Amino acid sequence: MKFSFFIEKETKGSAICRGIQISEKIDNASWYNHKEFNIEEFKNDVCIWVKCFPNGKFPKRSFIDIIDKREALEFVKNNKNIGVIGSSITSVKYIEEYINRDVILIPHHHCNFDNEIIPFRSVSSVGFVGDKNHYMQIKDCIENELPEIGLEFKKLINPKDRLSVVEFLKSIDIQISFRDKKEWQELRNPLKLSNGGSFKIPTIAYPEPSYLKEYKDLFLIAETGMEIISWCDKLKNNRELYNKYAEGSFNKSKNYHIDKIIKIYHNLSK
Repeated sequence: MKFSFFIEKETKGSAICRGIQISEKIDNASWYNHKEFNIEEFKNDVCIWVKCFPNGKFPKRSFIDIIDKREALEFVKNNKNIGVIGSSITSVKYIEEYINRDVILIPHHHCNFDNEIIPFRSVSSVGFVGDKNHYMQIKDCIENELPEIGLEFKKLINPKDRLSVVEFLKSIDIQISFRDKKEWQELRNPLKLSNGGSFKIPTIAYPEPSYLKEYKDLFLIAETGMEIISWCDKLKNNRELYNKYAEGSFNKSKNYHIDKIIKIYHNLSK
């Protein structure tokens, strides 16, 4: 059976991951601009709309992969014949309570397809991957304080593709993830922890619900910029602590490799 993934033309980030990257790993699968959909052409396919939804009728085997698309919640609430996919345990629970029906869990795969691991080395650099607005919340503290404890800071804002994230993560020793806005945190997933962990990089992060649920005790919690600095200093100078979080997150991240996630998608055709 053919799988057809639909994404918005100007999409980025997670929609590319779960639309284009997944379609390239599944036999007999393709991705399309969601405006190309017509029910006659795709009526026998497994159709998955990634962070978007159909305008009109849809085939029997159709699913909305919500990820963090808030606008899709009302659509799936009002269209009970379409399947719903969530990307984390917390998002599935939240969506199920919102729409009052079952949601399929398909975790978000990490970027490290080739299972690369950074070599053993001294801790010298800290990195941030993500949205500019999230970075601005901690910018002044990070840029001013990290040099004081002898650590270089690097950032990758709004990365354009998977390989840029891979190369960036290979160049750092500690990852920071900081998104302290409370709105809609239930829809988020622990991708950043999986990405860092897959390279054996420990992550210091704001305690988002999905992080606490899926990576409990496997990342270092920080709710302020100065708490980030404190953990960076400890990781730099305590190899035992560093290895604990590097190994713990690495072992957990194995569950999020794309080859494992692909198997879940095949169940949608049954």
